[in-house]
Amino acid sequence: SLAELATDPSQIVRYSPVLWLELKAKDGTQTSKQRVGIPKRDVPAFFARTQITPEMIALQQPAHGAEGERVLQEIARYCSRFGEPMRADCLVNYRRLPWQSEAGDLRVTLDVDLAFFPAPADLWQRKSALVRETLGTPAAREPGGVLEVKALGAVPAWLTTLLAERTAGPSPFSKFEAASAAVHGELPTIESD
Repeated sequence: SLAELATDPSQIVRYSPVLWLELKAKDGTQTSKQRVGIPKRDVPAFFARTQITPEMIALQQPAHGAEGERVLQEIARYCSRFGEPMRADCLVNYRRLPWQSEAGDLRVTLDVDLAFFPAPADLWQRKSALVRETLGTPAAREPGGVLEVKALGAVPAWLTTLLAERTAGPSPFSKFEAASAAVHGELPTIESD
């Protein structure tokens, strides 16, 4: 019913004042991921000077406590290793269609209608969601889709068969790399087997 009353997309998509960063680590075949939140208005200072504010620490307390603060400090150390401040380079906008098994041991996502944009100058000051209509003209679009399968254990035979029938196979594709290449002038293509 909200969609029927909305006069523009920003009335449907909820704005979040927090940017969530993920610190991922891989040890052999095991991957771990830790999330921390940063108020969007604090992102430029965090990336430029690795400044951790009391608001950032407070944001971690409900769920992650001291662990969240440790992850923030680890990300800050990583950012400080570079000779210049980190910044947003590009944006990827897409529609995600997710499916998950009841047991939670299989998750399949299909990302379609991918579009790549340069990061807007007012990215961290915006008070509305980053809906596609507010991002301007895309630098490029990906006509295909990105299918990702995550399974705890072996991928079920029915899914392996289905993917083989559709000639879908592994492809080294990164949405970030594709967006960065599009924004800076060269668009990679998805390789298909």
